[in-house]
Amino acid sequence: MDSLIEGIVRRVVREEIAAVLGQQPFRLALPLPEAARACGYSLESIRKAIRDNDLVPSYANAKPVIMVEELVRWLRSLPDERA
Repeated sequence: MDSLIEGIVRRVVREEIAAVLGQQPFRLALPLPEAARACGYSLESIRKAIRDNDLVPSYANAKPVIMVEELVRWLRSLPDERA
């Protein structure tokens, strides 16, 4: 069951990232607003996850970016069911 869920999450994340990026080449890191759009969360949700140390940003020229693999890791860590 976990591998089925993992496969679905991977597909959805890939589709969302592709939709956000459109025809642009695939990027390994996304600015916070693009990371939020890619996973369907608000920018404030992304910032809260960073404040709570659940999502770890990298810094490019002092600007926070989210590595795509970190975004996927964070999404996979979310609960499977509503609390």
